[in-house]
Amino acid sequence: FTFSIGGFAASRDEEAPTGKISESRLVVIDMLNQIRSDAALKDIASTAMRDPAVVVKLLDMANSPLYGLPRKVAGIEEAIMLLGRDALYRWLSLAMFHIEADNGRDHTLLVIALCRGALLEGLVGNADRQRADELFLVGLLSVIDSLLGQPMADILNRIRLPEQVAAVLLRNEGPYARYLQLAIMIERCRLDQAVVLAGAMQISPAALINCYREALGWASGELGK
Repeated sequence: FTFSIGGFAASRDEEAPTGKISESRLVVIDMLNQIRSDAALKDIASTAMRDPAVVVKLLDMANSPLYGLPRKVAGIEEAIMLLGRDALYRWLSLAMFHIEADNGRDHTLLVIALCRGALLEGLVGNADRQRADELFLVGLLSVIDSLLGQPMADILNRIRLPEQVAAVLLRNEGPYARYLQLAIMIERCRLDQAVVLAGAMQISPAALINCYREALGWASGELGK
């Protein structure tokens, strides 16, 4: 019952004790930082090998029929090279929610994060790929403080992010701030306010609703995998 009250899931409880980040999530954070800093492949692989769950998932992804390789990939460096840094970065961002997500609260946060990320990405589309990718991160990481049970500032001190992404997550500032506000308005059924804000951003109500519908569909599909 408490999960359904207000913004409980998406807002960190300031009165709750600060949580401790698990080793698995620390591995994911370290790998994210290494990719952002263009670290050597062997160093990223070495970090991944600190957590068996990460290794198993990366090898499973690399051996997917999607890549059509005639043999099985057994090495973690080869798997990372095959997946590519961009795809790996996005998977690691999602893995922050998947790893050790064994309760209803983490699952709820994943639904919120995926919907927000897909919505913000969809509002920009493929015309500006970098901007779309950064907005996806804004939506996805907007509830990371609630997930990890730590203040956003403490978490962002650990993760290297583009300045515009960090600005909206930490201070609700910058060019991406209105996009996150728009996602939250729709999420909380404040449609009249969302339409006004979307108009100011030159986004039509029809485009907004279509993007949100597609985001929900994509999020549901991801959770079903």
